Amino acid sequence: MRNILLISKKELSRHLGIFRNVIYISLIVLVATSILFFSLSAVNGYQDVNAYMSGLIITLGFYWIAGVPFLIYMGSLTIGTVSNEFRKGTILLILTRPVKRIEFFLGKFLGLFIYGSILNITIILFVTSLTSLMLRLPSSIVISAYYASFSFIIYSCVVCAFIICFGLILSVIVKSSRISMVILFVFILSLLFLPLFLKQISPEYQNKYPDVAFLFGSTNIGISEILGINIHPSVTTGLSHFSGIYKDNPSYKSRHYNYQNIIYPEYILKKPLKILNIPFYLSVILMLILILIIFVFSFFIFKRKEFY
Repeated sequence: MRNILLISKKELSRHLGIFRNVIYISLIVLVATSILFFSLSAVNGYQDVNAYMSGLIITLGFYWIAGVPFLIYMGSLTIGTVSNEFRKGTILLILTRPVKRIEFFLGKFLGLFIYGSILNITIILFVTSLTSLMLRLPSSIVISAYYASFSFIIYSCVVCAFIICFGLILSVIVKSSRISMVILFVFILSLLFLPLFLKQISPEYQNKYPDVAFLFGSTNIGISEILGINIHPSVTTGLSHFSGIYKDNPSYKSRHYNYQNIIYPEYILKKPLKILNIPFYLSVILMLILILIIFVFSFFIFKRKEFY
């Protein structure tokens, strides 16, 4: 255990450079705060602002904060974490000491996981706090926003573990960082664009063949459901464009805005329909199992490697 903590501490310290982190955090915070600010400014009269704010945070976290920028950033850091040790020859020096391979591997994973988690926790709490101050939101809405942020933090940790495990496989198998980066980009961009492309061919393909995008989206919603977070239907439909976890409800008007001085029929606010009629918490379990399988597989490859 001591060796794991020492290796993870060293790995964590490698990524705590001020300049790089300030640039990344500033970019993500600027875009996220702007989206939240203008989205909430446009619906000041919304009756259920709590549900709308919670939905915005979870959706924004899904697409942006823990979305493509985060996957590329953390993936690019991970793909060199083991391959660099091979290239520099330091792997021999490390493993000739009383350090087991599993300790080395877990230490690398833990250091990267802590770094990625701290990064997203810092960003989402800063964005939520800044938006609340800028809009002078009531305390009840602020509390709901922080609770939704907590749901996102759990989801971001799951995503962080996934991309680190995927990056570790590349780091162990592929020696060239350039080739690993190309594979990483193709994988991440395929997660984003492949579902959109396939929907043009077969609009309901995710009904029969749920893909990784579906798993990510349902995991995100599943965590919020486990925590009992109420998300407004007009926000949850935004997840369908990518993940396909919902389909349009014929009785729901997606462009409808419900103001306090107008009463609309209840059917207008019905939630969009699930593609698969299964509890979303099962997706959370499947995601964790997938992460464990990828990690075990990457370590198995690392364990069988010969160093000379």
